[in-house]
Parts: sequence; C-alpha cells; structure tokens
Amino acid sequence: MTASGTAASGTAAGDPARSWPRVLTDRTFGRYMAGNLVTMLGTWIFTIVAVVVAYGATGSAAVAGAVTAAQFAPQILLGPLAGAAADRWDRRTQAAVGHSIAAAGTGGLAVWVWTQGLDGAVAVPLVAASAVHGIGASIAGPAMLSLVPSLVRPSELPTAVTLGMAPLPLGRALGPLLGTALAAAVHPALAFAVTSACSLAFVVMLRGLRPRTVVVPGEGRDGVPGVWTYLRRNRPLVVLLVCVGAVGVGTDPSITLAPALSTQLTGGTGLSGSIATAFGIGAGLGFAVLPPARRALGLRRYGYAGLLLMAAGNVVSAVGPTVVPVLAGFVLAGAGLTVTMTGLSSTLQMSLPEAIRGRVMALWSVAFVGTRPLAAVANGLVTDHLSAPVALCGVGLVAAGAGCLGLLRGEGSRRTG
Repeated sequence: MTASGTAASGTAAGDPARSWPRVLTDRTFGRYMAGNLVTMLGTWIFTIVAVVVAYGATGSAAVAGAVTAAQFAPQILLGPLAGAAADRWDRRTQAAVGHSIAAAGTGGLAVWVWTQGLDGAVAVPLVAASAVHGIGASIAGPAMLSLVPSLVRPSELPTAVTLGMAPLPLGRALGPLLGTALAAAVHPALAFAVTSACSLAFVVMLRGLRPRTVVVPGEGRDGVPGVWTYLRRNRPLVVLLVCVGAVGVGTDPSITLAPALSTQLTGGTGLSGSIATAFGIGAGLGFAVLPPARRALGLRRYGYAGLLLMAAGNVVSAVGPTVVPVLAGFVLAGAGLTVTMTGLSSTLQMSLPEAIRGRVMALWSVAFVGTRPLAAVANGLVTDHLSAPVALCGVGLVAAGAGCLGLLRGEGSRRTG
C-alpha cells in the first residue's frame, strides 16, 4: 500500500528542515492546517452550543453530559477499525467521508431545531446529532493524524506536530464565542448550520492535498490485532496512551461543567462561552511555555509535566469563589493541554513505523476522545448530586495521578521492530 497522493516537491528524507513560517505556508501543509482550523472551529461551535441548548432546555448537567458523551463515545467503538483502515486505504478519502458524515449530522440538527423549537424534547435530536458527528470524527480522525508525516520533510516533523496543535486552542478560543454569539443573536440553528459548513469546507480542501508517497509494508494487513502485538512490545507507549486518556478527562470540565459553573457564579448560562474560551486562550498561551519546558525536561518528559499544570488549573477553578479565579484556573488548565499534547504527540509521531501509524493514532484518538464520554457523564452526575467544584477536584486528581505516572514510568514510546 502507499499513502494517498503523489510525491510532493522537496520532501526527500535528506532535505534540511525549513523554518516554521515556511512549513506553515507550504502549499500542502498550509492547506491541511487551514482545513484543520476550519473544522476545529466548527467542532467547538457545535460542542458548546449543543451543551448550552441541552442544559437550557432541561436544566440538567447530566443531560448536557449525555450530549457530550454521545459526541465522543463512537471513538471507543470505531476508532481502532478506522485506524486499521487508515493503514490500508487512501487516507484523504477516509477523512473526507468522515467529515461528510459529521456535516450531515449537524446540518440535520440545524433543520430540526429551526423547525421544531427548543423545548425539552430537543434533547433527543441533540444526542442523536452528536452521535452522528462523533461517528464522522471517529472515521476521519486517524486518517488526518496519520497524514501529517507525509505532508512535510522528515526533519520537519517536530515543527509540523507543534504547528498542528495550533488549531485546537484557536478553535477552542474562538468557536465557543462565535457559537454562543450566533445562538444568542440569531438562533442556535445557525450555529449548527455553520458547523456543518465547516466540515464540508474541509472536504473541499482535502481534494487539493498532495502528500508525498509513503510506502507501507504488508504489516498493515494484520488489522486491529497487529496493534495489540505492537503495544505488548512497547510498554512506555501504553503509559503514554494512559496519560493521553487523562488529558481527555482534564479537558471535559470546560464544556460539560461550563453551564453549571456559569449558573453558580452569575445565575445564568451566559458565562458558558467565556469559560470554554478561557480554556482555549490558555491553550494558546501554552505555546510560550513549550521552549523552556523542552529545555528543562527534554522532549520525552515535558509532556507528562503538562498534566500537572492541567491538574493545578482544575483545582484553582474549583476553589475560586468568583468569576476571575475560575477563569484563571481554566486558562492554566488550557496551557497544560498544549504542553502535554504537543510533547506526547511529538514523541509518538517521531517513533512510529509507517505501517502501524494509523492504528496507533486511532488509539491516541480513543484515549483522548474516548475518555470524554465517561468524564462527561461522571462530571454531570457529580455536579447534579454534589457540586461542580467537587467534580473539578476529581478531574484534577486524575490529571495529577497520570502526570506522576508518566514522569516515573513513561519516558516516551520507543520504536521497536
């Protein structure tokens, strides 16, 4: 098998690395980055507006958590199969199919909400649309992640991985603000329609993507069982994936708990978008922490230290009595997200054989996104029966435990035969 596309110019293994502005403006990688930013923006518009609408219609944090869970649960079931497909078939086509499915789910929800209204019955179509969106993301995710090494020179992979993180904080910072603004000023249906359009825009951008040719040995045909064999030979990789799962838990409060925290602090849900945006701003600021973190801890360890930063942020938000410290805590947690995900992703991408990349990156997605349904439901139930600060403290403990485990036992995955 070969990865999709023809050989892109200037991607030979011996070519020197270019500066990050030249990598970012490269015709191939730049197109991928633009499409990834657009779809990330749409995802976060949908995620926050769906949760706010669910909480507003039902008054239950558990229902809001169910909407989040439905969006991310498909990763657990479909992620490994999608990863196996990414190691055997055209990755651009797979990504395009996934984003088309996501667009159908959010577009259908836009029509429903516009025609049927926003009463308590909207919870069912919200959960259904979230599940369809999640199915699309499950199919597209491993293929998109596996494409990155084929879009740049091998020597540029650490730069590409770091740049590839940029759409996440930008999407998280801008998406919730834009989504809540559209929902408040016009109608939630418009926010869902914009999400659908963002997914379709990336499908169009994928058509012009020209990865370099990557030859994949026949190992890719051993399917899902092959990745378990690989994991048994790579214990540090297992630790890394456990830590990625903890990151998924650590990101959930900024969405699932946002309406409840907003109500607790202000008496209404109007602060929900700002809470999610504070997390996104922190994720953007986290890029400033990367150089000193790398120098101090090294490539294989600084990602784990970022989990401790996430833990501290969640605890600060839990004990903060007013809006400012709560938002500051989410900024801190967002910075931890960037440090952790950039460090762990760089370590993983640079150490993976091409033949197994799709399946391992699928497990990455399962670990990061697949833990979100459990975290969302747990956070919703704890908030309904105890309080949002108690839920935040629990999330902080999970992040801190995983960070310590990584620093003590997981120095990063090592490539083995």
